[in-house]
Amino acid sequence: MAEKAVFRKRQENSCRQAFFVAGFPSQKIAFLPAGTDQEIVDTFANAFAEIKARPDFAEISAKRLGKYPMYTGADAKAASGNAITVNAEAKGFVVDWLKDQFGVELK
Repeated sequence: MAEKAVFRKRQENSCRQAFFVAGFPSQKIAFLPAGTDQEIVDTFANAFAEIKARPDFAEISAKRLGKYPMYTGADAKAASGNAITVNAEAKGFVVDWLKDQFGVELK
């Protein structure tokens, strides 16, 4: 029985991590249309990097968006990947939770 409780807690933690990543810091993402010229992509990337480097950026950002990290470049790609990827364990937890708590079965 204790093993089942530990497994359930691990599922809950995995679920929270999967859905909170998608729900908070990664919901403020700037995307450019597919096929945008690399020069334009670089201009946007450099502009965001300059904004992030401002000494007052964290304070300004916290007041308007909340205290979340700003990702650029490869870090932004990784964050967006994490935001849209939910592992099987977290999905299973949500499916079971919906059924147990609300009688909803996903098919």
